[in-house]
Amino acid sequence: MKLRIFGILALLLLPVSFAEAAPSQTPAAPRVEIEKVRYAFDPVVEGTQVTHAFSVRNTGNAPLVIKNVRTG
Repeated sequence: MKLRIFGILALLLLPVSFAEAAPSQTPAAPRVEIEKVRYAFDPVVEGTQVTHAFSVRNTGNAPLVIKNVRTG
């Protein structure tokens, strides 16, 4: 009975061991795509708040973390 349980357990864990041993073709990494990296505002009156939305897209295969955004 113990041999049968061991055999079943071995068959269940066998695919898991091969999946971990297989090398990955490409490492997981984020990849950022930004349509327009610069935007020039028209002249505005001082003190007026202006905004612009940039389209940022992650086309990689890992999470993209944006840590710092600056105006330039």
